[in-house]
Amino acid sequence: MNGGGGGKIKSRKQQARRLYRRGLSVRKVAAVIGCGKSAVWDWVRDIGRTKEAAWAVSEHRSYCPRACRMRARAKVERSLGRRLLSSEQVHHKDCDYTNDRLENLEVLTPQEHIERHRQIRRQLGESWMPF
Repeated sequence: MNGGGGGKIKSRKQQARRLYRRGLSVRKVAAVIGCGKSAVWDWVRDIGRTKEAAWAVSEHRSYCPRACRMRARAKVERSLGRRLLSSEQVHHKDCDYTNDRLENLEVLTPQEHIERHRQIRRQLGESWMPF
């Protein structure tokens, strides 16, 4: 009886790892394969994504989808204990829009945000950033 279920779990684990490497978040992977986020995290936590890998994936979709922006914004709002003003934007310091750790997020004005991305473009070259 256990033999049949083990193969299915193994294939779900492999599928989760494959999707995560392609750039899907843990939450999206869990939704796709139909299991909990904690199970997916257990399966993928040893996979490190470099900034270059995250950007390579982002080149195939818009640079930061609305859901990504809203998730980061909500996390900062919870941390600050207040809603952000419409004049405040959330910037990912390492430019990996899948990395929503608080230490990677900062609140900027729109002008500061534009200037920050200009600095990154100058440092790393125009072609590095897909927007």
